[in-house]
Amino acid sequence: MLTKSIATNPFLLDWIGSGSSKDNKANVISMLSNIAKDNNLSNASFADRKTAKYWNQDGFLRVLKDGNLNGWFFAFTNGNKEESASTYAYPNGNVDVFKLSTT
Repeated sequence: MLTKSIATNPFLLDWIGSGSSKDNKANVISMLSNIAKDNNLSNASFADRKTAKYWNQDGFLRVLKDGNLNGWFFAFTNGNKEESASTYAYPNGNVDVFKLSTT
């Protein structure tokens, strides 16, 4: 499953665990871009559970803030799951992949 491969990707988990260094930022963005293109997705994204930093294939997007817009993320971080990954299909046909990490 695609979302599982993002959620358990060793390179991505190591990058997050090491503080999301600028040295590998381009590789992470390229990886997400390839995932989106190869799977006809409008976005492939993930958020770091500890920092709430949120990225997709275009790069760093923002730090998520608790509230209605980002409630999905904080429901996860306040729960006891180690990881979460999901897809979301928009009415216009676009599909997003979301990945959350406990690292």
